[in-house]
Amino acid sequence: MWAGLDYIISLRIVEKLRKVGAISINKAVTPERAKLNLQETEWLGYLAGGFLATIKKTKNGRYYI
Repeated sequence: MWAGLDYIISLRIVEKLRKVGAISINKAVTPERAKLNLQETEWLGYLAGGFLATIKKTKNGRYYI
């Protein structure tokens, strides 16, 4: 079940980041700017930042794909 849930939430986050143009480190945005809801924001720590992760986190707390 969790594997499916993290995949679905990841897709939603990626779509929202793409929508606001956060496609590189120079264009990274805050969760608020990407209009992530509370559930999506809470999942960011789990989904972002890994070596092979699609969602990346900057040192100043911004996200991009």
